[in-house]
Amino acid sequence: MNEYLEAVGKWESTLCKEVDLASLYAQNSEAHKWKLLHRIYVLRELVAWRLVDLLKQAALLAQQEMYIGSRILLRASIETLVLLIYSSQKMDAVVNTGQGFQELSDATSKLLLGSRNEMTKHQSINILTMIEKADKKHNGIMKMYGDLSETTHPNWQGMSATYSKIDVENYKTEFCNNSQELFVGEQRPMMNYIMAIFESEYNQVWPASFNAFESWVGLNSKSLESE
Repeated sequence: MNEYLEAVGKWESTLCKEVDLASLYAQNSEAHKWKLLHRIYVLRELVAWRLVDLLKQAALLAQQEMYIGSRILLRASIETLVLLIYSSQKMDAVVNTGQGFQELSDATSKLLLGSRNEMTKHQSINILTMIEKADKKHNGIMKMYGDLSETTHPNWQGMSATYSKIDVENYKTEFCNNSQELFVGEQRPMMNYIMAIFESEYNQVWPASFNAFESWVGLNSKSLESE
């Protein structure tokens, strides 16, 4: 896991430290009159901070052969990563169709302030919806999420397969931790896939989508105001 910790460490050292609204406004004053653009920019950086933290912890646990905890964190990493993919897809849809601006505005409020326990006034968006949309672009995300969920939940894989072996001849159930032999081969491919998607979406896809969206909002600001 040393190479993963090194890679994540480099990301950690370059994480955005702040989003300055005045600087964004100076780029395109018409576009940045709208709070949506600020929210979606902040969302991108929150995803980066959380994902880097989750991946670092997942690698540290795997290094210690604590694969159940590592897989739970990889599952949380996918849930975080799809927020970035979802926001790019939604910006692209508005630019391409001219519709969905208010829907995206509402969605960013829910993504930043949503909760399930009523700690905030916004209801969080169902994460499975975003994973399904992300899977259409990055085939395999949904299956990986499902496989990790089987470990996270106390299902057969997360309980019986991981912590017991059956002695059929002697009618005995022996308890042990089988997580290394079950999951060690999956750890690297999963981390590679998650990290590769994040690097592409954060560095190339999202900036291109945001720039196009920012230009579109600036050009259509007056019509959006009338609506």
